[in-house]
Amino acid sequence: MALPADVIGNILVYACESPKDAAARRWCLNKAWLEAHGAPALWSTLVITSVPFAGAHCTCSAWERAPPQLRRAVERHTRSVQVMDARGDRQTYHVWNARYNLGRGLAGQRFARLEEVYLNVNSTNTAQSYAEDEAALRPLFGARCLDFELNGRSEGENTESFLYGGNAYALLRNFTQLRCLQIDQLPPTLFLEPDSGEYHRQHGLVAAGGEPAGIVERFTYLDREPARRLTQLSWLDGEAFLVPGKVPASFFPHMEYIDIDTCNKPMHSVPSLFAGVAAACPSLKLLFVRFCEDDTNSWAQPKNYSVFARVPPSLTALIVSMDELPAPRPTSSSLVSLISGHLPAGVHIHLIAHNVVDDGLLPKGPWWPAHPGPPMNLDDAALAQDTFTFWG
Repeated sequence: MALPADVIGNILVYACESPKDAAARRWCLNKAWLEAHGAPALWSTLVITSVPFAGAHCTCSAWERAPPQLRRAVERHTRSVQVMDARGDRQTYHVWNARYNLGRGLAGQRFARLEEVYLNVNSTNTAQSYAEDEAALRPLFGARCLDFELNGRSEGENTESFLYGGNAYALLRNFTQLRCLQIDQLPPTLFLEPDSGEYHRQHGLVAAGGEPAGIVERFTYLDREPARRLTQLSWLDGEAFLVPGKVPASFFPHMEYIDIDTCNKPMHSVPSLFAGVAAACPSLKLLFVRFCEDDTNSWAQPKNYSVFARVPPSLTALIVSMDELPAPRPTSSSLVSLISGHLPAGVHIHLIAHNVVDDGLLPKGPWWPAHPGPPMNLDDAALAQDTFTFWG
């Protein structure tokens, strides 16, 4: 029996909602549907949501009622799990902050091939306790890669919620196998910096040392040892790398990809940045640096681009994002050529910019149309060429 793709894609909507909703459906659950849903390609990514949302397979609370055949298919084939809410650009606060209940969620699910977890639940309006929500998501904690965006310290937030952004330190401690981390919030400093007002304190990836436990748990993400085990990290404020000796040598001994944010910096500071990153990340292969909003006009001078000769020697590819910076060349290929002409042999440039005309002479970055971010599951061939991506 051949089933339409849209029917297959929405099987859990029909199978897992309430009986009165199921009664109004056009399609009925049968053995053929369940057999079709053993297909590996369908279950490479499982999308569940805290509240009913059309873009998800089902709500988190409904998953415990998923038919055994579907749960077994997920155990065998799922590599990525996305936990989302109904938040969207067109939705009001009332809609995306609707009260939700994760139920028992994924309890009892055993993932054989899980690699990545994406947590994007902005609402903290849970109907359960911290411990109950933690238990509902516990089967995800063995993933090596985590991409998360949680609500921060906004007025009216439930600070006791497991998915409250201010509890990120406690949440991340559950991911004991963590190697790839993407933080979709303001880029943290590498070390927690002192601040006169707690509410405005910027998060640090790790504590500098000596801070009270309460400050560490509220304003950092990781302890030092889990941070040192990371192989991919996005994104991080680059200020610490500009200060000689601030970041210990080989602080990230296994880091292969890192995403650094550095704004309002003139080009003469770039060699210091590269030197600091190279010392801290001796195994680095791919570096993503975001440059933006420099008032010195140094980025408009072609001669200054010689700083790119100082990239970390271990690199095979460099991603550069130029945001609101003047370009010394009018076209994409000429600007890429200017940068690549200074790079060491074997290092390729992947440029992202919008202040030049895309002349179409270069391929787009291998992550296009998305913005690059870990896990960078890109083969060497995709990176072994110069590219340009217009980012307007």
